[in-house]
Amino acid sequence: MGWSIETLRPKLDLIFNRLNIQYDVYHVTDVYPRVSITYEGDLPPVVIDHIVKLFPDNVYVDIKKSAFPVEKQEVG
Repeated sequence: MGWSIETLRPKLDLIFNRLNIQYDVYHVTDVYPRVSITYEGDLPPVVIDHIVKLFPDNVYVDIKKSAFPVEKQEVG
């Protein structure tokens, strides 16, 4: 099964925008499929669980709170 961060980005945008939290997500170059999500603010554990479930089972999702402000990337 194929997947892309870009196909999930609208769902991630919706989640983080509703919580008014800035975030960044990127694909980590690795032997195994892996993404990293860095965010500002408070992200409830139930939301983290929901985000992880958006990705296929074989994708490792690293979610961590940023110690520095995350710049929001503009689409377009």
